[in-house]
Amino acid sequence: MSIEKNVIDYLKETFRLEQVNLDMNFRDDLGFDSLDLVELVAYLEDVLHHHVTDEELSQLTTVRDVVHFLQAKGADI
Repeated sequence: MSIEKNVIDYLKETFRLEQVNLDMNFRDDLGFDSLDLVELVAYLEDVLHHHVTDEELSQLTTVRDVVHFLQAKGADI
């Protein structure tokens, strides 16, 4: 299973979203608030076994950004 599919499946299941695509913005399109972003960071840190900094988080505005971030960090999901 690809990182892309894993991320989309995680978002759909965890946040009970019917539709998720790579170009969706977490705040504008998916309606994420700060607590949702904390949960997303916890997921990323669990997958990566790496602390996600505030600077890194500020760069993750779309689903595609998260997929690219995980790929760049060498995530094996």
